[in-house]
Amino acid sequence: MEQARADAAKQGADKKATFKIEWAVFENDLLGQAFAAHIVRQYPVQEKDVKAAYNDFSNFYKGTQEVQLGEIVTDSSSNAQKAIADLDAKKNFVSVLNQYSIDEAAKKAGGIPKAYVPLKDLQESAPPLYAAIKDLKKGAHTKTPLQNGNLYAVFYVNDRRNVTVPSYEASKNEIGGDLQAARVDAAIQSLLKKASIKVNK
Repeated sequence: MEQARADAAKQGADKKATFKIEWAVFENDLLGQAFAAHIVRQYPVQEKDVKAAYNDFSNFYKGTQEVQLGEIVTDSSSNAQKAIADLDAKKNFVSVLNQYSIDEAAKKAGGIPKAYVPLKDLQESAPPLYAAIKDLKKGAHTKTPLQNGNLYAVFYVNDRRNVTVPSYEASKNEIGGDLQAARVDAAIQSLLKKASIKVNK
């Protein structure tokens, strides 16, 4: 830290009007890195922790499915109902999307993202959407618009497939990193709760 301060002085950086702020940010960043390294040494993630987390992850997704969804977002219930009627009439999803959707980005992207979403994730993060699409087969769509404020959405199941759970070997490094990051974050949050912050008036 002292060497870095000396180098800054040699370069004349300490004469800048913003030096104190920049130095404080630099100092805090170094202290944060040092604290994180300390937590990693004090509370290392062990293999048994990684295996337990992997088993929880594997059991959570095992035997479940994921879906590839298309979404038609409209600004009125009537337009959403028209979109549903067209889909009922077996019109092509992309053409219906282009006619009724107000989402220009979705139109440019072709209407259906490449990514698949696990139904278990939807069940936890978006219960109304999960309830609407969980039993739909490939090629089916929601029969009632889902409202969010002034917007009305119609969802189309472009594909559904079984979730493939990666092997332990393929997952262990990422899981270990996530667990270690969570421990560092928990330690920082605990430190912040204990900190006494005074505001000078």
